[in-house]
Amino acid sequence: MVSTESLFSSDRAKEIIRKKKVILFDCDGVLWRSGVGLPSAAEFVNSLSPTKKVFFVTNNSGGTPAHLTSKLARIGITATEDQVISAPLVTAKVLSARGVKKVFLLANTNMVSYLKSSGIEAIEADFSMNPNDIDGDSFTDPAVQAVVAGATQDLNYSSLAQALQYLLKPEVAFIATNRDPTFPGAHSMLPGANTVVSALIGCSGRQPEVMGKPEPFVYEALEEMYGIDRKDCVIVGDRLSTDIELAVRGGSTSILVLTGVTPAESWHEMAESMGVIPDAVVGGVADIVGWDVVE
Repeated sequence: MVSTESLFSSDRAKEIIRKKKVILFDCDGVLWRSGVGLPSAAEFVNSLSPTKKVFFVTNNSGGTPAHLTSKLARIGITATEDQVISAPLVTAKVLSARGVKKVFLLANTNMVSYLKSSGIEAIEADFSMNPNDIDGDSFTDPAVQAVVAGATQDLNYSSLAQALQYLLKPEVAFIATNRDPTFPGAHSMLPGANTVVSALIGCSGRQPEVMGKPEPFVYEALEEMYGIDRKDCVIVGDRLSTDIELAVRGGSTSILVLTGVTPAESWHEMAESMGVIPDAVVGGVADIVGWDVVE
């Protein structure tokens, strides 16, 4: 068995890139941190075209595909909206396929457009509502079929109480866009979607169905939309519990980069304790530049 320490190899990562047809990138902590491009990210991504298919697979619900491609452009990466596979997009597609028409949304308001494009109406929380004025029977809309929870900076006790009224009804599904505990900000780690999801678990006693990484819905979306086989994919990500675990669960290949949430000094111990082992590890995508030059 290969030791985890030996996986730290730019040559190993370059060989993987050469062999795989489809490159899936996480964004935060891989290509940028808080919107600031990481070293050589643009050079590496742009070097992959036209020989590779490239997608940006993100749990971030803070923007639309147009917003994300705009962020990519600002750091020098040319991409189209159909290259963005986000947790909100996957969530909307899965719910639409199940016939869901109306949800209560406690997540970033940008998710409204994803849901609307899939024919789903979203009710959002009234943050000014006094929780003591909520009548569980008269408050809820009987047409709501699911509560969708995700990352949002707009959260208070009242919004949680409103979502709870729906979750107390067993026929209403509990959906989480993802369960990322944190994401990298400009100067520190910030609370992620699991902050909201865990609060709802705590008060409702229910467990959500998760749509984003590391769940396999990402692969299903890629296969449905573009006919892509997961075995042809390599995931380049910074988080063991989402990016790398998605690859492990789905039978894909993975490259862990240490520019995001995974500590450089303890990644191998974390990987071993979690049982989530990447196929290669590099300090950052800058270490994979030159993958197309064979010495």
